[in-house]
Parts: sequence; structure tokens; C-alpha cells
Amino acid sequence: MCLESSGKPDAGKLARPVWGWGQGVIPWPTPPAGPADIARTRIDFSDWLGSLKRRDRRVAAFLASGETTEAAAKKFKVSDGRISQLRKELAASWRQFVGDEPTPEAA
Repeated sequence: MCLESSGKPDAGKLARPVWGWGQGVIPWPTPPAGPADIARTRIDFSDWLGSLKRRDRRVAAFLASGETTEAAAKKFKVSDGRISQLRKELAASWRQFVGDEPTPEAA
């Protein structure tokens, strides 16, 4: 799963996001996921959101709903560049949370 912006998917060729999220939250194309994978990801995502600071949690949820960087910047009263930075930080945080990359202490 990634939070980097990846543009709009081609709906004719690609799977729909698990929760109906917009661009950039689920990588495209998404491999088929079974019910267990979907349930595990929902639980992990919820736990991960709970581990974030309030503002980061709100930004992540806003972006996960499909909103653009520009809309997020306006809503949270920061620059587009800062939202892009947060998007990268959130993506790294998610990867670390699910074990896709080593923790800073282990590196």
C-alpha cells in the first residue's frame, strides 16, 4: 500500500480500491485480495492510523479519501509541498508499520 500520488487508475484494467479510496492510496494495479487479506489490511490500517499524531492521522484519512494534494493543503493550511512531504513520510511510516522496510534503529 502506498500513499504516494499515482494518478487516476484505468478502471477498465485495474482493480478497485478496497475501501473505495481515491488515487494514490492503494497501488495500481492492485493484485486480487481475498477476504482474509482485506480484513487484515483494514485492521492494520486502523491500528496504523491510531499510532499517528492527530494532525497526521487527519491528513492521512483526508488523502485516503481521494482528495488532492491541493485540497489537503488548503484544508490543513499548509503548502502543497508540505503535503507532498507528509505523503512521503506517511508512506514510509506505513511501510515500516507493516514490516516492508527496516526500522531506523535496525538500519
